[in-house]
Amino acid sequence: MPNMPITNYESWGNLVISWARDESKRPKTVKELNEQMAKANVGGNFSEQDFEKVLFAQAPNDVTVQLFLPTAKAVDRAIQELKGGGRWMLPDFYSRDAFDNHPVNVKDQDKLKFLAERIGDYAIGQCG
Repeated sequence: MPNMPITNYESWGNLVISWARDESKRPKTVKELNEQMAKANVGGNFSEQDFEKVLFAQAPNDVTVQLFLPTAKAVDRAIQELKGGGRWMLPDFYSRDAFDNHPVNVKDQDKLKFLAERIGDYAIGQCG
Protein backbone atom coordinates (compact mmCIF):
# COMPACT_ATOMS: atom_id res chain seq x y z
CA MET A 1 0.00 0.00 0.00
CA PRO A 2 1.38 3.44 -0.80
CA ASN A 3 2.34 5.65 2.14
CA MET A 4 0.65 8.53 0.37
CA PRO A 5 -2.25 8.00 -1.98
CA ILE A 6 -1.45 8.45 -5.63
CA THR A 7 -2.79 11.82 -6.69
CA ASN A 8 -2.02 11.73 -10.41
CA TYR A 9 -3.29 8.47 -11.87
CA GLU A 10 -2.63 9.59 -15.43
CA SER A 11 1.07 10.02 -14.62
CA TRP A 12 1.04 6.71 -12.74
CA GLY A 13 -0.57 4.98 -15.71
CA ASN A 14 1.95 6.47 -18.12
CA LEU A 15 4.79 5.29 -15.88
CA VAL A 16 3.30 1.76 -15.83
CA ILE A 17 2.95 1.89 -19.63
CA SER A 18 6.64 2.79 -19.95
CA TRP A 19 7.54 -0.28 -17.85
CA ALA A 20 5.25 -2.51 -19.93
CA ARG A 21 6.91 -1.36 -23.13
CA ASP A 22 10.55 -1.32 -21.96
CA GLU A 23 11.89 -3.68 -19.29
CA SER A 24 15.07 -1.63 -18.93
CA LYS A 25 13.05 1.24 -17.43
CA ARG A 26 11.66 -0.87 -14.58
CA PRO A 27 12.91 0.02 -11.10
CA LYS A 28 14.71 -2.73 -9.24
CA THR A 29 14.31 -1.39 -5.69
CA VAL A 30 11.55 0.36 -3.77
CA LYS A 31 13.83 3.40 -3.57
CA GLU A 32 14.14 3.48 -7.39
CA LEU A 33 10.36 3.02 -7.67
CA ASN A 34 9.76 6.02 -5.41
CA GLU A 35 12.32 8.08 -7.31
CA GLN A 36 10.61 7.31 -10.64
CA MET A 37 7.22 8.07 -9.13
CA ALA A 38 8.48 11.43 -7.84
CA LYS A 39 10.09 12.31 -11.17
CA ALA A 40 6.82 11.46 -12.96
CA ASN A 41 4.80 13.59 -10.50
CA VAL A 42 2.66 10.61 -9.49
CA GLY A 43 2.08 12.07 -6.04
CA GLY A 44 2.57 8.92 -3.98
CA ASN A 45 5.24 6.58 -2.71
CA PHE A 46 5.72 3.15 -1.20
CA SER A 47 7.15 2.54 2.26
CA GLU A 48 10.78 1.47 2.08
CA GLN A 49 10.30 -0.02 5.56
CA ASP A 50 7.23 -2.10 4.67
CA PHE A 51 8.33 -3.24 1.20
CA GLU A 52 11.62 -4.88 0.32
CA LYS A 53 11.31 -5.76 -3.36
CA VAL A 54 9.73 -4.67 -6.62
CA LEU A 55 8.47 -7.43 -8.90
CA PHE A 56 6.77 -7.00 -12.25
CA ALA A 57 4.36 -9.54 -13.66
CA GLN A 58 3.75 -9.32 -17.37
CA ALA A 59 2.22 -11.93 -19.63
CA PRO A 60 4.91 -13.39 -21.92
CA ASN A 61 2.80 -12.97 -25.05
CA ASP A 62 -0.67 -12.11 -26.31
CA VAL A 63 -1.98 -15.68 -26.17
CA THR A 64 -1.24 -16.41 -22.49
CA VAL A 65 -3.77 -15.63 -19.77
CA GLN A 66 -1.92 -14.23 -16.79
CA LEU A 67 -3.80 -13.73 -13.54
CA PHE A 68 -2.56 -11.14 -11.04
CA LEU A 69 -3.23 -12.16 -7.44
CA PRO A 70 -3.07 -10.00 -4.32
CA THR A 71 -1.50 -11.49 -1.24
CA ALA A 72 -3.82 -13.36 1.12
CA LYS A 73 -2.86 -10.83 3.83
CA ALA A 74 -3.93 -7.91 1.61
CA VAL A 75 -7.29 -9.58 0.92
CA ASP A 76 -7.84 -10.32 4.61
CA ARG A 77 -6.89 -6.75 5.56
CA ALA A 78 -9.37 -5.31 3.02
CA ILE A 79 -12.17 -7.60 4.21
CA GLN A 80 -11.60 -6.71 7.86
CA GLU A 81 -11.50 -3.00 7.08
CA LEU A 82 -14.75 -3.17 5.12
CA LYS A 83 -16.46 -5.33 7.75
CA GLY A 84 -15.32 -2.83 10.38
CA GLY A 85 -17.17 0.01 8.72
CA GLY A 86 -14.54 1.09 6.21
CA ARG A 87 -15.70 2.83 3.05
CA TRP A 88 -14.50 2.48 -0.51
CA MET A 89 -12.32 5.40 -1.48
CA LEU A 90 -11.96 5.27 -5.25
CA PRO A 91 -9.69 7.64 -7.14
CA ASP A 92 -11.51 10.72 -8.41
CA PHE A 93 -11.01 9.77 -12.07
CA TYR A 94 -13.75 7.14 -11.71
CA SER A 95 -16.43 9.70 -10.94
CA ARG A 96 -14.89 12.46 -13.09
CA ASP A 97 -14.26 10.49 -16.28
CA ALA A 98 -16.55 7.47 -16.12
CA PHE A 99 -19.59 8.61 -14.15
CA ASP A 100 -20.17 12.20 -15.32
CA ASN A 101 -18.90 13.65 -12.03
CA HIS A 102 -21.32 11.62 -9.92
CA PRO A 103 -19.61 10.27 -6.79
CA VAL A 104 -18.95 6.56 -6.60
CA ASN A 105 -20.70 5.42 -3.45
CA VAL A 106 -20.71 1.69 -2.78
CA LYS A 107 -23.64 0.66 -0.59
CA ASP A 108 -22.71 -0.96 2.73
CA GLN A 109 -24.46 -4.21 1.79
CA ASP A 110 -22.41 -4.37 -1.44
CA LYS A 111 -18.92 -3.59 -0.06
CA LEU A 112 -17.64 -7.19 0.02
CA LYS A 113 -19.26 -7.96 -3.34
CA PHE A 114 -17.55 -4.88 -4.81
CA LEU A 115 -14.21 -5.99 -3.30
CA ALA A 116 -14.52 -9.38 -4.99
CA GLU A 117 -15.49 -7.75 -8.30
CA ARG A 118 -12.55 -5.31 -8.22
CA ILE A 119 -10.06 -8.06 -7.33
CA GLY A 120 -11.46 -10.17 -10.16
CA ASP A 121 -11.19 -7.28 -12.60
CA TYR A 122 -7.60 -6.50 -11.61
CA ALA A 123 -6.66 -10.17 -11.85
CA ILE A 124 -7.43 -10.20 -15.57
CA GLY A 125 -6.48 -6.59 -16.34
CA GLN A 126 -5.16 -7.07 -19.87
CA CYS A 127 -5.93 -3.50 -21.01
CA GLY A 128 -9.00 -4.17 -23.00
